[in-house]
Amino acid sequence: MIKTNQKTTTKEEIVKKAAKLFAQRGYFGISMQDIAQKLKVSKAALYYHFPSKEKLYQSVLETTFLDLWYDLKKAFVKGATPWDKLFSSIEAYLLFSLNRPEINLFFQQESSSQDRETQALINKFKQDLLNFFKQIIKMEAKGRQIASNQVVFLATLLLTTLGKSILIATLPPRFVAKQIINLIFPPKKNKKIEKQEKRRIVFSSNT
Repeated sequence: MIKTNQKTTTKEEIVKKAAKLFAQRGYFGISMQDIAQKLKVSKAALYYHFPSKEKLYQSVLETTFLDLWYDLKKAFVKGATPWDKLFSSIEAYLLFSLNRPEINLFFQQESSSQDRETQALINKFKQDLLNFFKQIIKMEAKGRQIASNQVVFLATLLLTTLGKSILIATLPPRFVAKQIINLIFPPKKNKKIEKQEKRRIVFSSNT
């Protein structure tokens, strides 16, 4: 039997390389031929694992989401309070997007031009992320007298903000996470300071 040193390209390797290409050029910016050339395999070998570019793209989305979900769950458990959980989760998302820019495929405008199956998959992942952040915001909102409709708005605003990768282009993820959460939930003021501010407002209105 003759042994060969030729490396077999696995599905995981294909998804990993394809993810980078999709992130760089978008879904419509590459072909299966481009992916095959990048992997240095034949198109036949590529189609052996994935019957179409659409199926390969869906695998990229699924793998990316599951990896992100794992990091978010770890961040959630890490936080001691709802504020800590939200901060850790935002930072985890930002760190993930630095190493895995394909996460931004969930927010690209061109996704609306893809078939229903892929669009449904993207919508599901975005909804799962929205529910995740909504859950934490709701926990923190209990002590801040924030209405349920405001919770939905804040979670939507947060997810939209995280979808803007330009945020972390030059700034440390930890710093960005702190700024985002302070906009959503400003640090609670000392009760003594709050009373002094209220007195100032009352005094100003009477003069």
